Amino acid sequence: MRSPLSFLCILMFVILFYGCSDISQKQIVLHQTEHEISTNEGEILLQIDDIPSMVQVDAEVEFGASERFTEAVMQPQGEWFAVTTAGISHGAGWLVDRDQNQIYPAAFQYGGSVEAGPWSESGEFAVFINIGPAPSQTLSVATMSQPGRTVNENSMNVRISDHSGSVPPESVYEPIRWDDEMLVFEVDGIRYKFDPVDNEVTAQD
Repeated sequence: MRSPLSFLCILMFVILFYGCSDISQKQIVLHQTEHEISTNEGEILLQIDDIPSMVQVDAEVEFGASERFTEAVMQPQGEWFAVTTAGISHGAGWLVDRDQNQIYPAAFQYGGSVEAGPWSESGEFAVFINIGPAPSQTLSVATMSQPGRTVNENSMNVRISDHSGSVPPESVYEPIRWDDEMLVFEVDGIRYKFDPVDNEVTAQD
């Protein structure tokens, strides 16, 4: 008969191994310095000089936000990866097509920074975490379906209905996990789902 201590050890293992729902546990984080992105095996994937000096937010607006790398996360399928960069005042996120060697603007934060969030399991969607100066934290979801030249073409802002006009200062949007291509996220302790196909937010059941 197993002792109570052995049962406790087994229970703790199960909780640690299976109980974590944060999809970031499944992400392939690449090796990154301020000027270079590489695989853990040493293959160089991208250098900071490869990134455009200006991030094109829309057809008319652009900002400098590409002085150094801050993060890099590989798509589950390994064909694309997301990188984030920082300038003197602003942050940006980018999608990189490894096969075509193409770089697309995917996120921008004025006066703040951008972090790479979780990819969906299909590899179709990537989350970026936008940390503003308010302070506040919001989310955007980028898609690889028809990449364009601007951030606004390539990504969708994730907003609950109460924040459709503007996001109040100190609001925090936190990505939790992907569930059947729906992003589960949390705002001020309440969970929601974002459907990137319909660009729609609903309360989590």
